[in-house]
This record gives sequence, structure tokens and C-alpha cells, in this order.
Amino acid sequence: MKDSFTQMFKYFVGFVKQSKKDLVILTLDGHHFHSRNIKVIQCARENRVPIVCLPPHSTHKLQPLGVSFIQSLKTYDAWKIEIWRKAHPNRVVARYQITVLVGKAYLKSATATIATNGFRKTGLFPFNRHIFN
Repeated sequence: MKDSFTQMFKYFVGFVKQSKKDLVILTLDGHHFHSRNIKVIQCARENRVPIVCLPPHSTHKLQPLGVSFIQSLKTYDAWKIEIWRKAHPNRVVARYQITVLVGKAYLKSATATIATNGFRKTGLFPFNRHIFN
């Protein structure tokens, strides 16, 4: 597991092509495979990629994707399925319909506004240390 994360991190570093103009900060959950991986930490230092590790057992409140995108996707998905079920009474939502419906929900929820709101709601950007009471 550690080795696959190291490979993913190296791919990430190569993909983002960090520069002085385009800085990248990687936000990770507090899992020990991520936060205590010496190879990843060394690679991050060599490539000047700061890593922010979220505290354990807090990602449900602090992960921008979970707070915004995933919640939005679940809502839109349930809504699309309900519309389909009303239009097709006495039919079961099959594999083909699920892929189409989830695809439609994804397109509604994968927006820049929703992504931006995730960082704001978690207090990560702009930084807000008083986001939770």
C-alpha cells in the first residue's frame, strides 16, 4: 500500500509541474500510509511540494471534496433516480440506467463553484481557524 502511494505521489509531482509561479500544496488525510511515508516526504521536499495532513478522524469535516462535491453528487444522484423511477413505474433501475443517471448527476455537481465552496466550507481557503465551534 505504501509503495503504491509513493508511485501515485511521484506521478502527481510529474503531472502538476510545480514552479515558482504555479505553487501546489497537497492536502492529505491523516492516514499513516500518507503522513509517515518517508519516501513521499523526501520526494515532496526535493520537489518543493508542501504537504498538509489533516488530523485523523476529522476528514468528514475537513476534506473539500467530501464536504462539497461528494455531498452534491449524492443529492443530484438521488434526485435523478427519483425522477427516473417516477417516469418508469414498476421498473427496477438497472446497471445501464445507473451509469447514465450517475453521469448526469456528476455533470451537475462537478463545477468550479462547488469545488470552491468545499474549500471555503472547510476553512482551508481562505483560511478560517474558527470554522468549527
